[in-house]
Amino acid sequence: AVVLGVLSIPQLHWALRLGHMTNMLVLAALGGFLLLRRHPILAGLCFAFLILKPQFALVPALYLVWTRNGKALAAMVLGAAALELGGFAITGFGAIGAYLSGFLNWGADARDNLIPHQQSWQYSWQGFLISMGRDPNPLIAFDLALVSLAVVALAWARTRESVALVAAALGMLLVTPFANFYDWGLLVVAGALLIRAQVPWKAAVPVTLAGLYALLLVSQQATPFPAVDIELAGFGPDGQALITPISQTLGIYWITPAALVAVALLAAMGGRLRARTLAEEGTRKQIRRIDPAAVAAALRIQVAGALRPSRRLALAAFVLPAVFFMAAYIGGAPPFVRTYDPFSPSEVLRQLPADFPIPEGGKLQAAGEGDELPYHVEWTSDKPVSEVAGAYREMLSGDEWELMQEDDAGPGYRVRIAHFTPLGLMTHWAMLDVTNDGSSSRISLDFFATQKLTLALDRAESTE
Repeated sequence: AVVLGVLSIPQLHWALRLGHMTNMLVLAALGGFLLLRRHPILAGLCFAFLILKPQFALVPALYLVWTRNGKALAAMVLGAAALELGGFAITGFGAIGAYLSGFLNWGADARDNLIPHQQSWQYSWQGFLISMGRDPNPLIAFDLALVSLAVVALAWARTRESVALVAAALGMLLVTPFANFYDWGLLVVAGALLIRAQVPWKAAVPVTLAGLYALLLVSQQATPFPAVDIELAGFGPDGQALITPISQTLGIYWITPAALVAVALLAAMGGRLRARTLAEEGTRKQIRRIDPAAVAAALRIQVAGALRPSRRLALAAFVLPAVFFMAAYIGGAPPFVRTYDPFSPSEVLRQLPADFPIPEGGKLQAAGEGDELPYHVEWTSDKPVSEVAGAYREMLSGDEWELMQEDDAGPGYRVRIAHFTPLGLMTHWAMLDVTNDGSSSRISLDFFATQKLTLALDRAESTE
């Protein structure tokens, strides 16, 4: 299950490519949960490695407190302390103050600690709010984390140990102020534990695994990575330039609420007492009456399965490459590496305001990098210049477009225009030329989108 998870999750592909420690944390957390019952000290030492990203050590530590596993908790604390002291011995103990100040700065509002596109990479609750187009209010994010912790604790109280471990693994990703998209490779831990879990409704296991995996792929598709810095810049009503960093995603990060729903489902099934009772009753019935024929049939099935592994190997040979290439395609990993061209025709047309009128019967002739301004688009129309110009004059009579300058020289129609939001912030500045092209008209638009101001500034610097 772990190998399948590493191969099939695009977030782990990126972790491997970027050299992040997510895969090591996956092994540490999974080892801790699996060793917890029989080898609590080893389990605690495994959990100690989570201190390398301390936000993920919180829920396992709380689970050890909940289950009163003093040996594992002591091993976790001592192991984490040893790792920290070893790190300070290498870097110098003078770094302790800076480390503690950063360690305690767990504010749910990542806007104080992360630049805009880094905020958009978060799958924690504040990142989910950003993906919804909402302000990542620190109080709302903190409340969602508390609700997640309450649901996780409810699952601990109502379910058997094998199911409670799954809830703890999911809680690691939900009860945290920071969790980058590649950190959600830790979902492999919850998946591996869920396969081993004893749940009353057996169909819940494949349904939950399939749902979480599908939404993990959808969330990766919505993640703007690799990304360029994006700034919202404009001019206020008084002419003052305004530049405000913003963060945005390409869709909603559904994996975060889905993980919470999965924990709630486990808590709702609440199989601890019921499963224990059923198991005890089943054991008593088996002691009273053992069917020799049923035992022989079960042994034949097990022997047949052990002697014929070819089907399983064939299935694995198909599934492993299939999920690997699917995850690589979703994540843009080799061999499906995608390059971003900011001046491709589709990208240039995407930067146009939605309410910019395309000439009636207009045919696109060119879309790409401009000479004077970053973007250039050309259309041709079979309508005369006067009619096309009239359509743009009508556009300028609205509230969102404003005429900045009009050039009366020449037979064509040449204007400088700007597009504003209802709050008065300029989003686009453009040079529009409508000229006669024989029996038709040629419309030329050079513009820049202020959301891509850094792009324009980079071009200007490169030409100096």
